[in-house]
Amino acid sequence: MVDSGFCFDFSPPAILLFLIQIPYLLVSSIFFVIPYFFIVGFDKGDVAVKFFWYWLYQGLFMSTMVYFGHLLGSIMPNAETAHGEYFLNFFSRLSDNTR
Repeated sequence: MVDSGFCFDFSPPAILLFLIQIPYLLVSSIFFVIPYFFIVGFDKGDVAVKFFWYWLYQGLFMSTMVYFGHLLGSIMPNAETAHGEYFLNFFSRLSDNTR
């Protein structure tokens, strides 16, 4: 393990967790795009170009959501931080109207 001084490290399991998501994202996005593309009615005009761009945008959106989930999991590694007690306490102090 390489200590980077931050809340996560660049260990081989962390890199593999990033890389193993790529085939999953490609397959799951194509399984979503194929029926949705034709159900919505995007199949008018130049279908190949529209399909490629829609698949690209959908794949990038899905990868953003998956990697954002990984980010939240690395920032909040235990139940106390994941429940957001710090954030709830912070916002309750902001909304306190007593002076």
